[in-house]
Amino acid sequence: MSELEPPVSVIVTSHGRGRLLPRLLEALLSQKPQPLEIIVVVDEPAPGLLESLPESERIRLIVRPKRMGKVSALNEALSVSHGTAIVFLDDDVEVRDPGFIGKVAAALEEADIVDIKKVVAGRGLLSGLVYVEYLGFNLASMLLARVAGRSPAVNGAAFAARRRLVEALGGFSPVVYEDLDFATRAFLLGARYGYLGETCVLNQAPGSWREWYRQRKRWGLGAALWIRDYFRPLLHAFLEFPHVAAASLVTALPSLATTVLVMLVDKGYAVKLAYLALLLASTTMTQLLPVASLISINLHVAALAARAALLAAITALLSIPYLVAARVLGVKSRMLLYPVYFFVYQPLWFTMLLGGMFRAYLLGVEEAEDWVVPRRYK
Repeated sequence: MSELEPPVSVIVTSHGRGRLLPRLLEALLSQKPQPLEIIVVVDEPAPGLLESLPESERIRLIVRPKRMGKVSALNEALSVSHGTAIVFLDDDVEVRDPGFIGKVAAALEEADIVDIKKVVAGRGLLSGLVYVEYLGFNLASMLLARVAGRSPAVNGAAFAARRRLVEALGGFSPVVYEDLDFATRAFLLGARYGYLGETCVLNQAPGSWREWYRQRKRWGLGAALWIRDYFRPLLHAFLEFPHVAAASLVTALPSLATTVLVMLVDKGYAVKLAYLALLLASTTMTQLLPVASLISINLHVAALAARAALLAAITALLSIPYLVAARVLGVKSRMLLYPVYFFVYQPLWFTMLLGGMFRAYLLGVEEAEDWVVPRRYK
């Protein structure tokens, strides 16, 4: 493949301090083959950020003094891009493979939209748990790509698409869940879906549990709105590939299975009612979500601790896909974290998802507190 065949545009959106933006741009400039162009859109740059960015004729920097949102940034970058293949990257990912661009371009020769392997970097309990979570995400994406060749979802931190698909979709829609919306509309057009596991980006986990909470609160609302807006096509996709869809869903969200099981085996009706009541109350007081999460974790631990054999069996069963994912992806399994992941982290995350659904469906909430979604953009 020659340097410009196919020509690849890289689009990076950023806000504030830019997180890993300088390091990411340095890595992109050292690629062989090099991208045709790197378009960076920065909203409200923090002091010193712009001075820390590398200078190159391949970098087109668009600085916006006000925060206008990721959707607006993506569409503005697309309007000035020229590549027939487009790579979308967040500013908190890291690229270490010097052949990253070439491998993405090669993957797009076989697919219209490609999800890229993501490995979580960082130390500490939270980073370790998010690392395990992304093993499930990667395996789910791989299953959908290899068996179905189509997918209604993509992880927006790092993915790529052919320009003709992007133009057919009209770019990104002004919604909280812009990556899922993009992928679902591509799915409805019959776009071929691929998963690139021969290279990867390194993702940074949220720096604190408070930051994780804010992120997942937005993700929960976005997922709820996605399901609401695309319920029929999502149901059709599930019925078209039931085994793949079910396996992918449980792998990406094992708490869906464990929560149903715990609710069936646990006799503490008062505790379960308190959990549901807190979820309902969280629609107007989101501060109650952590309390509801603690009740969910308590239900999991209490119900399964009293049934040691069941606990061991569930842990072993749920661990299999994560061990397989680690082996196939060529990364560490971090299996010592699995019990904490299945029975503490996942119930916490599942409660956040349910809270998002309650807010979306009961109150009609469509905007996240920490996310700018323009109603009109260029």
